[in-house]
Amino acid sequence: MIKSILVPFDGSEHARAALRYAISLSRLDQARVDGLFVIDIQTLLQPSTPPLAGEALPIGGVNIGLVPNLELQKEWVEKGESMLKTFEDLCDMAGVRRGSTILETGLVGPTICERGRAADLVVLGKRGASEEMGVSEEPLGPVAAEVIRNSIRPVMVAPQSYKEIRHLLMAYDGSEAASRALQLAAYLGAVGKFKLKVLVVADSQEEGRKIGREAETYLQAYELQPEILVEEGNPADTLRSVAVREAIDLIVMGAFGKSRLRELLLGSTTQNVVRYADCPVLLHR
Repeated sequence: MIKSILVPFDGSEHARAALRYAISLSRLDQARVDGLFVIDIQTLLQPSTPPLAGEALPIGGVNIGLVPNLELQKEWVEKGESMLKTFEDLCDMAGVRRGSTILETGLVGPTICERGRAADLVVLGKRGASEEMGVSEEPLGPVAAEVIRNSIRPVMVAPQSYKEIRHLLMAYDGSEAASRALQLAAYLGAVGKFKLKVLVVADSQEEGRKIGREAETYLQAYELQPEILVEEGNPADTLRSVAVREAIDLIVMGAFGKSRLRELLLGSTTQNVVRYADCPVLLHR
């Protein structure tokens, strides 16, 4: 059940798309949508002024620390208030249940994770405003990557543009995280009336069909009749190609596969899917 959704909102195209997805999901069960703008404390800090010539030195010599730039902080507060006003206006125009709007200063990723503890779902864009303006071609920004790694709540990562959700793909491998994600997919399929397909990427068709039957049996309790797809190959590449082939609008998957060690050695399937998928990806730890 999703009754509260947190949207980190900085006014970027990705954040606006994330808000549209949050609004769409909120309508399934009249969920509350909360907005968050985080002022990155690291952008405010500057070296403190050292003593002038002739002034007494502090005990132990010169100690130059970091202090907030108050003028810059004021500018960021004004920007944050403006962004949250835009967030409120967009929610009100959509006619959804708007909750609180939060302006906070801190480390961006950890602040989102901490505030997300009070929500059922966090929805954010792949990249933020500063990353959209930068020259990096990395499709997944560092803040989104950090939230994926550390959030205790499900996280939905949105692309730059919005598309109505009609077809849902559940990536299932039998792991604990995938089982929790399956429950979320079942809820969305039942409440949202989405067309649901389950993808199993396995070493053999026999193994894949066995894992697929687990998911099918579970989903039948929700009166869902999903199509089970069994594929062999690299999990991330296969998942992305199937999503394109089947015209999928939302991928649901566990945040980690069966082998954390394998993901550390070969690269995270989770982050590779999120990084290159054309549709939003909903992750459950």
